Amino acid sequence: MSDLELLRSMSQELYHQEADLLRRHSGTWSDGTTCRFSVERLDPVKLANSPLTASLLKVRIHPDDSRPAPGSTVAYLGCRLSVGTRSDPSDFTGQTYSVARVIDERVYPTHATHVDGPSIRLRIVARGALPFTVGAGLQDVQGAPVSSHVGFVEPGVKLHGGDVLTLDSGDKFTVVPPLQHDLLGDTVGLSWQGDQTVPNLTPDPTLDAPGKPDPVPGDDSYWHTP
Repeated sequence: MSDLELLRSMSQELYHQEADLLRRHSGTWSDGTTCRFSVERLDPVKLANSPLTASLLKVRIHPDDSRPAPGSTVAYLGCRLSVGTRSDPSDFTGQTYSVARVIDERVYPTHATHVDGPSIRLRIVARGALPFTVGAGLQDVQGAPVSSHVGFVEPGVKLHGGDVLTLDSGDKFTVVPPLQHDLLGDTVGLSWQGDQTVPNLTPDPTLDAPGKPDPVPGDDSYWHTP
């Protein structure tokens, strides 16, 4: 046996010994697989500032247990854990890990109702857009469009172009391209259609009071009322 093969054999043996201690979580996934597993942050330094990326985790399955299929979920610390694709095997242990995502209200804080009735949770972020100008002069109206947004949807939820979502706030959004499908949650374009809680205002039928005529030149009573 070569030195490299001996090192690999020792690494695999050590890995199995540590797995009994480190794979301290156990659960049955939605595909029916029951296994022991451990969870760790994918990159705690780079991901700490964003709830969406901080929810990405490494899941390592005990080497003696079956692995859940990609897209399966399991209860985890009061929320759900959805598992994605697996990494390449380690050169020394031969083991892999899977990237997973925690699913809870911190990651997907917005509640919406689909036009067909289902209730979903998602995260909406306004997409950067160039400012616009209306008019040509000193009284130009400047601003930025608010109709362009990006929606991040829970794993397992599939939206299609033209779907309409209504938030609890009354805001309506239509799903528009681009649509990016991923095991750990789709990313879709959202076009804001307005706030449905704002009532339709009608013009005030009351006429303005008639104005007073300008004073006759030389008549100072306009400024000095007796």
